[in-house]
Amino acid sequence: MGCLSFGSISEVVGWSFFDIQLANALIGIGTSVAVPIVTMVGREIGYEQGKIASYVSLINAFHVIADIPSSLVADCVDLRRLMSFSVFAQAAGCMPVVLLGCTSTSLAAFCVINGFSTGAFFLARHIYVARRLNPDHCGMVMAFLSGLLRLAHMLGPIFLGVIASLWGDTRYFFFVPMGASLLAWCCIQFSPYCLRVGRNAPQGRADATTATQLEEAKKLDEGSVGGETVPILPGDSLIKGPVLEEGLTRRVVSYGAVNTLNTDNAHSNVESVVSEVGIACSHECCSLQIEGSKGGTAPATYCSVIMDQWNVIWRLGIYVILFVALRANRKLLLTFAAMRMGFTDVQLSFLLSLSFSFDAFLFPLGGILLDNCSRRFARLPAVLGLGIAFLLLPLQHSGQWLYVMAAVFGVVDALGCGLIMTLVADYRHQYFGGLFFGIMRTVQDMGHVISSAAVSLMIHRFDFAICSNFWGVLGIFAAVWGWYGVPNPTR
Repeated sequence: MGCLSFGSISEVVGWSFFDIQLANALIGIGTSVAVPIVTMVGREIGYEQGKIASYVSLINAFHVIADIPSSLVADCVDLRRLMSFSVFAQAAGCMPVVLLGCTSTSLAAFCVINGFSTGAFFLARHIYVARRLNPDHCGMVMAFLSGLLRLAHMLGPIFLGVIASLWGDTRYFFFVPMGASLLAWCCIQFSPYCLRVGRNAPQGRADATTATQLEEAKKLDEGSVGGETVPILPGDSLIKGPVLEEGLTRRVVSYGAVNTLNTDNAHSNVESVVSEVGIACSHECCSLQIEGSKGGTAPATYCSVIMDQWNVIWRLGIYVILFVALRANRKLLLTFAAMRMGFTDVQLSFLLSLSFSFDAFLFPLGGILLDNCSRRFARLPAVLGLGIAFLLLPLQHSGQWLYVMAAVFGVVDALGCGLIMTLVADYRHQYFGGLFFGIMRTVQDMGHVISSAAVSLMIHRFDFAICSNFWGVLGIFAAVWGWYGVPNPTR
């Protein structure tokens, strides 16, 4: 097939995801300037660093809080509407500061709304793209989602600098996230009418189909093979939707646990799949409930699903936490290494910009690796490369060596671009899939918190070299765990 097939390129740049890719980049611009804006506004009000940090933590806290509620909502509503509401809410969160001025109340409102709305958007766009894409090109699409977000994080501060140089009033700084959010809202809201995207798209759990198709689907429960697969629906004969269109059989599993379906309960599992999974209709905005669906899901049902698939959640979750922690500490340990060598602020900024420019422009490498290698192998290069880079970082005490290591970190991180999103998206066809996305997103956010706390604890008690070597060994362990510990989903 080659490293970059025509199918993967058309999947990335085609109309199917054009509006979501563009909205993702625009929201990335707004997200990248949130913390700098809060810092500058807090300094103008007269807050100390500790209080400014408290406002910044509000953004991160509500970003995490939004994960699980958004995943529950994603199983019940139109995903495009959820994304549209999220980006509009982010724009609305800027209005209190613009209209009322920079006060403690308006700044707190901005932090809360910004954190919750961005958390809901990023989760909804992940689920939406995962349900629509071709599995053969999943890695490249997810790599572009992550890569464009990284490029947006480079552009956001530039726009903020332009606004700051033109107008000194800090209220105008909020025009950057507000304008980006409104443009993203327009992309999501009007693109189905302009680009004809959204047809046959899975709009969430509550899409509609005809009664005849539903009855035919419910009758296809005979002939389970080996207690693992059951006939569901022919790919092109009944329902035009990625949820149920990949062939005549579908392994009925929950969040990746295999061998859970027995022949004794094959009928009930097929009933569950037909009634609970969103089935796309031919109407763009149709969000009627499937006949036979219960209209909602009790919390006890979700808890039972989590308990049933806990084995997959914790095994994949450990790898996600390790990978996120290694990534997060790359910036921190490079900064500590530069401080040890007496780098100035300008030199430090150039060092970090150099490092992040590599993975910002080489992000397609991650997609190529994911689409052309097995998932088991694709889990190795990024964590193993980061581990080796951490081990090499304290070996030389020179500026040239630090610039080389900054480039190495950037190239290695590019190999993992889109990796976590792809690993989670591999379970997109499963029972109550939205909840799984929310759980794994929460686990991913926990990795940032755990890594920051761990480095803060270690750097006060141990030497920099010991701290760097610890993360190097942890990277090697993450590679071993990714090879042996993470379950391989059925594609």
